[in-house]
Amino acid sequence: MPPDAVKEVFGCTVVQRVSRISAAQRTLEGEHAAHPLFKDPLGAELGGPYGMAVATRGLELFEEECGAGLHTYLAVRTYAVDQAIKAGVQELQARFPSASHIQVMGLGAGMDTRPWRLQGLGDVVWFDVDAASALSAKLRKLTEAGAQIEGAQGLSSTTPVPPQYPLLCKSYSTVAWDVLARGAAQTTLKEALTKPATQAHTAEPGSEPAIEQAIAQPAVSFDPALPTVWVGEGIGMYMARIESVISLWQDAARLSPPGGAKVVLTVTSGEVRAAYQRGIKEKNLPTSLAFCDYTHSLEDFVTGGATTPDSPNLMHELGWHLDALSGDFQHMDLPAEREQSPRIYPYFGSYVVNDYLKKLDTFERLAVFSRM
Repeated sequence: MPPDAVKEVFGCTVVQRVSRISAAQRTLEGEHAAHPLFKDPLGAELGGPYGMAVATRGLELFEEECGAGLHTYLAVRTYAVDQAIKAGVQELQARFPSASHIQVMGLGAGMDTRPWRLQGLGDVVWFDVDAASALSAKLRKLTEAGAQIEGAQGLSSTTPVPPQYPLLCKSYSTVAWDVLARGAAQTTLKEALTKPATQAHTAEPGSEPAIEQAIAQPAVSFDPALPTVWVGEGIGMYMARIESVISLWQDAARLSPPGGAKVVLTVTSGEVRAAYQRGIKEKNLPTSLAFCDYTHSLEDFVTGGATTPDSPNLMHELGWHLDALSGDFQHMDLPAEREQSPRIYPYFGSYVVNDYLKKLDTFERLAVFSRM
């Protein structure tokens, strides 16, 4: 791996590194899939040398095993979440036509690029919710790439006119709150969204003042009275504590008007937990998964093994009704116009050490909820 790629992620958490790899994988979908599900050139900018090096090598291994032109698992998951977000926004717009705007809360957003990639957001006010260090790194890369950032005080002056990557929603803001943090000192989501802006964030050492101001004093504040889409993509595998899951979605419900919010959530399968624990027991675990928390399955917490919207589940107790639960992303139906396109690379290739993980038929699904 190039030295600059290693230097770029020095001091980053493993989760932050994964977010860079995911960003790069989105770019590779547009460049290498025979019939791309989307285009995301900004992903390469946010992924940086490290993300592009790791993602490119992973794609090479898949192509050696399965052939070229297929969709990556990450790309299919991204596409599914895209469609669910747009459907949620459209539903809330139709239900609340007098609302000034719809809010989208990207929980643990990482290097997500939807505000600059996803068409049809219109009057949406987008919030990225993540650790302060992750937001600082992202805003720095966005400004370097020439992405338009409306509402980020002190940053818009560096954006080229016209911007290299125009903002496709009404505005973009950030909330410094670590979805994955643990311990009594961690604030709740409700506290993070209702604190005065100047109290909600502590500057990162060595960070740029303009970026810190954008995080600490967003021009747009979250409004719990407005319709909201809550997005939890790829965060479940890192949330092992039931208390954290309950606190997160309980706060989201309390911060949402009855009937005026949706949750778009990727759900980690219980089969992964079993394979993961078996791999630990037999010391047969890929290092790429050694940081994940599979002590429990988010599927247990969120759906209780539910297969229909009427099945009992924890989210129902917290105020959320299960509208839909998809099949696994590896077997997801793609749009009709792409029926003849190549299919999907497996989540794990043959180079994965753990045979149990490699043979999994179910890894993740998409759950959509409505605020009751």
